[in-house]
Amino acid sequence: MLKVIFLVIPLLLLLTLSNNITNAATTQNMTKYTDSQGRFSISYPTKWTATPATNRFESQLVTFDSGVGPNSNIVIITGVGTDPEAFARQVVNAAIQYTLFQNVECTKYKIDGQKACSFILTKQANPDLGTPGGVIMQVLSYSNGNMYTINFVASEDTFDSLLPTFEAMIHSFTVTAGNSTAGISTK
Repeated sequence: MLKVIFLVIPLLLLLTLSNNITNAATTQNMTKYTDSQGRFSISYPTKWTATPATNRFESQLVTFDSGVGPNSNIVIITGVGTDPEAFARQVVNAAIQYTLFQNVECTKYKIDGQKACSFILTKQANPDLGTPGGVIMQVLSYSNGNMYTINFVASEDTFDSLLPTFEAMIHSFTVTAGNSTAGISTK
């Protein structure tokens, strides 16, 4: 029994160290993006490209391109409604050509102290039509008078490798309310 303990402890330390290195790599070399209207800010990797909307009436506010491929980016959208769970369920029900992979979940995240809901949709590749498979993860919340949706879009091949960066970006998202800000947190 003692030998097993001596084998397990170093393994746990190695896994913890590995996890910390991955998280540190994800959060280092980040820069801050602030919405031109001062509604929110978010950190993103310095090697990524931030492209704000050019039309102030667009619902898509900014796109962060990872440079990994045409379908690997993060988009922040503002929308209508005040109930993130109802809004998420509407999006899921309206999804065409996508399959629900993770049902609407409203307990993991909070934005500005408000409930945030997330879900994951997948689309299978169709080699006959030349269309790639894809994964969309959305986290959305109503905060400071706005519904915010943070969309993470990636190919099936890059989703898992980009997920820690997306999580770091979500955790850095802050909604500006006057002179104070409140961030997104994990319960």
